[in-house]
Amino acid sequence: MSRHVRPCVAGRFVSAAFAAVGLVGSLAWPRVAAAAAPPPPYGVTNLGTLPTDYNVASEAWDVNDYGQVIGSSFKQLASPAINDAFIWTPTAPNATTGTMARMTPTGGGGQQINSIGQVAGADDLGVQPNLAHLWTPNPLNSNTGTATPLPALPNRPLTFAWGINDAAQVVGWGANLSQATPMPDRAFLWKPATANGTSGTIVELGELAGGEDFSQAFSINAYGQVIGRSRGPNGDRGFLWQPSAPNATTGTLINLGVIPGHLFSEANGITDAGRIVGASYISAISKNGHAMMWTPTTENAANGSFTDLGDLPGGFDYSWAIDINESNTIVGYGYSADGQRATLWNGVAGAIDLNTLIDDPLDLWTLEFARGINEHGQIIGYGQFDPDGPAGPTAPAKRAFLLTPVPEPSLGAALLVPATLLLRRRRR
Repeated sequence: MSRHVRPCVAGRFVSAAFAAVGLVGSLAWPRVAAAAAPPPPYGVTNLGTLPTDYNVASEAWDVNDYGQVIGSSFKQLASPAINDAFIWTPTAPNATTGTMARMTPTGGGGQQINSIGQVAGADDLGVQPNLAHLWTPNPLNSNTGTATPLPALPNRPLTFAWGINDAAQVVGWGANLSQATPMPDRAFLWKPATANGTSGTIVELGELAGGEDFSQAFSINAYGQVIGRSRGPNGDRGFLWQPSAPNATTGTLINLGVIPGHLFSEANGITDAGRIVGASYISAISKNGHAMMWTPTTENAANGSFTDLGDLPGGFDYSWAIDINESNTIVGYGYSADGQRATLWNGVAGAIDLNTLIDDPLDLWTLEFARGINEHGQIIGYGQFDPDGPAGPTAPAKRAFLLTPVPEPSLGAALLVPATLLLRRRRR
């Protein structure tokens, strides 16, 4: 989601409806946490695919602080796509080698993973189609576990779990697509009776006032703040659901607004301090829009300010921020002159094409989508992997990747190694 680094609009109110909530700020990120240091170079791990016939392609969807990765491995990419959920566990915390396994019995549906390896997702568990579930590993941070179906909202039997925090509170949405009694999507929060438990209660989060009966929840932080999108009177808007107390099941849905001149927005990622990332765009079908960040005035406050994160040079004037860690490093994707590219923002250099930061001397990778980042700076997503390089006969294939920051060499080691050999980054 990154593009051309250009000055952001500073000091303008987003809209009349947003005047009490935020304004568009500069690219410097002064509140809640200090701006990140310049980005490090990264080593690339090809996470591969599941064996047998689910080996056509793979995508990584989330990474936890242990370094576990969840995603999908595909038997067929053409519509309808046929995929199966995987979990990849490193040989040691945050290692770059590990083992991929099918996340039974979830099928293709893991979306987010918490620090102990619990996963929120949705798939056919033999009870009903598209049933939200909580997958709990045994032992913790392992490749084996059990999926527990979560209850459905009243009159909405189709449920999708999308986000999870470290206490195993789960968010998502429910729907009823029956032609006789159709019900639009409605965001929900499921709270376990005890932290990380598998039984609990589900509540609706409502929708924006004056709009359509539609909302979807995408993520939840340790405070219990929930973010997503809802359909207000002027179209889809990113929302913040602010609990009445930390981790309460009652709260208020707040319209985050849009960047000036845009019509729609969506909130995708949130830190434990309440900083939100997503996108603001011109229309539901347009490729024109910008990654954005919303910063609370104080930690976990319900009011704050917008920052337009900009984009990569030469593309479609389009970027999208998907995830953010507590160091305020943001990942997503955007379009450059070369096409769709995985992107990083960190408040120092603006939008950066991640392909320019990886150790890839043979030019095997084109990173297209960065989906998640953990507190160790590891980044996951997917891109095109060409096993024999651009000049070889083998066609590239979509593969899940894990990027791991390369430690800076010590001064003594640097004196012993020619600078050109410290890291061979791809230039493109």
